[in-house]
Amino acid sequence: MKNKLKSLHLFDVIILAMIFFGFAIYSSNMQFFELISHEQVAPETLEFNSSSNWSGILSEIVALLVAFGYLTYRKFDFKQLNFSVNRWTLPKVVLYILIAGTVASLYEYLQYWAFPELYPTTEAHYGASEHFSMWSPSFILFALLNGFYEEVFFIGLVALTAKKHLPLAIVFTLFVRFAFHTYQGLAGALTITTLGIVFLLLRYKSDELLPFTLAHSFFDLFGLGLPLYLLE
Repeated sequence: MKNKLKSLHLFDVIILAMIFFGFAIYSSNMQFFELISHEQVAPETLEFNSSSNWSGILSEIVALLVAFGYLTYRKFDFKQLNFSVNRWTLPKVVLYILIAGTVASLYEYLQYWAFPELYPTTEAHYGASEHFSMWSPSFILFALLNGFYEEVFFIGLVALTAKKHLPLAIVFTLFVRFAFHTYQGLAGALTITTLGIVFLLLRYKSDELLPFTLAHSFFDLFGLGLPLYLLE
């Protein structure tokens, strides 16, 4: 019996990145160029309706199946992806939210101070009631799936790249994370990339993936950084 593949090659990471995020990168940058054509630096609001949520769920399930097929063909050892649950799972979720959320919030404040031109001159302000009014079953389901979808790649698979290729794989995938979030404007995409860097640093303290996926889902539900608007 042939040995299972323990480490991914760089070409594996590139192929998987295209499976997971190829269309999202294209779509995001088309929206970004449309913003530029209208002399906007970011969309006025980010709203997700039921149709877009279900479409996102379907597309991510299909991409996961394709990625599973590719990794099966490569005889990848799926047991290396640690989705175990233990007494530290929930505390780690909270810890990752606090650490990544704090860093992302601080980065965004500094970015706004240093590069105010990356932000709209007037931004919509809303509190907790306005935020929760946008929630729906499909939105919650998509957030939960999306947390798994993105972090199984960025935190799970990329971290299993062969050591000699790992630095280049990390740089490449940080660019990927940035590239499919440009629809939020450069400021939003850079903040999300910063959050991704924090996740990568935390990943080398723990290989348990569930806390990362749930923390990501939290940010999808409540927004980047710490949801201080809930205190208003």
